[in-house]
Amino acid sequence: MQALRRILHYFQPLQELAVVGQEPDMSSLTASLLSLPGGFDFKRGAAVNMKINSLNLEEPAVFKWMAVGKKLIKSRKEAFTPYFLPD
Repeated sequence: MQALRRILHYFQPLQELAVVGQEPDMSSLTASLLSLPGGFDFKRGAAVNMKINSLNLEEPAVFKWMAVGKKLIKSRKEAFTPYFLPD
């Protein structure tokens, strides 16, 4: 998270972030930014877009969409089941 904080600080203010990549870090990064207490398994080739307050990373990001292959998922619950826990 420290490296991400440095990058986000450079591009202040940032309001939207797309996470694209592969393990081992993408699952923990996505889970941390979106406050997913059950964790998350970032699938190979996936991308997650979120609204973020780069001035306050303690504030949870807001899920916008996830692309997995040719599927676009716009529901947080659908994207993170079985990791989803209702607010």
